[in-house]
Amino acid sequence: MLRSRDSTLNLAGAIRIDIGGTIYIASQPTTPPGQAKRVLAFTTAYYEGFSVTGEGNMAYQLPDDKQLPLSIAYVDKNGNPASIDGAVKWASSDESVLTVAPGGGPQSMTAVVTPVQGQGLGTAQVQAVADADMGSGTTEIITLLDIQVVAGAAVAGTITPGDPQDIPARAAGG
Repeated sequence: MLRSRDSTLNLAGAIRIDIGGTIYIASQPTTPPGQAKRVLAFTTAYYEGFSVTGEGNMAYQLPDDKQLPLSIAYVDKNGNPASIDGAVKWASSDESVLTVAPGGGPQSMTAVVTPVQGQGLGTAQVQAVADADMGSGTTEIITLLDIQVVAGAAVAGTITPGDPQDIPARAAGG
């Protein structure tokens, strides 16, 4: 439990980091009304009565009959557009669930994600790796996106008959 002037927080399952003081990081997933495609996670870092909350997406839900174009952009520590050295390397953590095809261009700043047909549903992570060092060295910057392959829209139905049953006897005169 973390107590502050305003509230008491249950930090069971939170990450605890000790760096000259204790930082707790806790996430609370929620699905906003009317948004079935994304689940938001509110991540809060607590340190000595001070807290910072960030909002982020959990797994993107991709129907198994669709593909998803992706693009990536980089920023510096002040949020300004930043360049990378060389091309982005795209990959899937599980190519039996989805594949990633890099886009064109000298830096491959785009890609297309496609669920593997006939493999069913599942979750995989798309990884984009770039070199953030504009000099002769290499400083990898890794960007991740979790994708959950879900069932597409219903296009057909099946009616399954049960076992035949006797018709109940009717009362006389009815």
